[in-house]
Amino acid sequence: MATWAAKLRNEAVDGTTIRTDGNGVISSNVQREPLGRVFNVDSVNGSVSNDALSWGTAVTTVDLALAKTVANRGDRVYMAPWHVETEAGTDTAIWTMSKAGVSLIGVKQGYQMPTFTFTDDGALASVTGANCIVQNCKFVSGVIDLASALTLGAASDGTVIDGCEFRDGGTDVLEIVYGISITALASDITIQNCTFITTAAGSGTESAILGIGAHDRLRVIGNVFSGDWNDSVMDLSTTASIDIYVADNVAYSLDAADGHVVKCNAATTGNIVRNLMFAGENTQAAVVAAACHASQNYQTTVEAESGNLVPATGDWAA
Repeated sequence: MATWAAKLRNEAVDGTTIRTDGNGVISSNVQREPLGRVFNVDSVNGSVSNDALSWGTAVTTVDLALAKTVANRGDRVYMAPWHVETEAGTDTAIWTMSKAGVSLIGVKQGYQMPTFTFTDDGALASVTGANCIVQNCKFVSGVIDLASALTLGAASDGTVIDGCEFRDGGTDVLEIVYGISITALASDITIQNCTFITTAAGSGTESAILGIGAHDRLRVIGNVFSGDWNDSVMDLSTTASIDIYVADNVAYSLDAADGHVVKCNAATTGNIVRNLMFAGENTQAAVVAAACHASQNYQTTVEAESGNLVPATGDWAA
């Protein structure tokens, strides 16, 4: 037990400092042990037989590191900036995050970040566990019409995709049909600070983000979209969802036949706000969301002009 003198000094017997704020919350300078374990991946310097517990003993693939993680322990898998993997198998995953609460984090070095290239049109990366994080990864199509670069399964609730890049292979045939596919019933998904890029003459691209079914409380925030998507940049129209939030995105959509940027189911609710959009089709609004609150979104179909509000300005006092 601390002595009276120690209490006056806000000090415990072991010398650690104890403080209370104005709300009575107690804090101290005791160092807290971080959650989980850290595993490292490096395709250049690693080995399949390593334990992955340090950069000097890194393994060579993400799947090898994920196999060492434990669900809901707070484990993290770090990838070296120059890490690369290629998936050529038919309808197989380059990696699968099946354990809940695991983070897959790429270490960035300038523009360099871990890169995953797909050379079979059915290959993909997959998240099937809840509350996972995928951060700083680049997904590249090396095949004609890659079906989906990243698929979020029905049990991937709470997944966060942050700072990732999705791009085609540099020609108008090496395209990603759907950048991220969200399976029905996956809820509380966040997609933020990502970049989606296709060629200007794309013919096989459909949407950067596809909501296959209900995607309640989906958050799409601060992303950049640039290219040609034949359906819409974000196709969230299949099933009604509740409380979505699409905000602060910049979209440059070049498809002249379909100008949608955000296309929702007519019964979907939520907020679509502060998005800046170039959409190539003059006769269509970039935002289609009949039951959502949509405000301060700007659309233009002419590169040299600033946008107009979409939906149009209303008279709330009427």
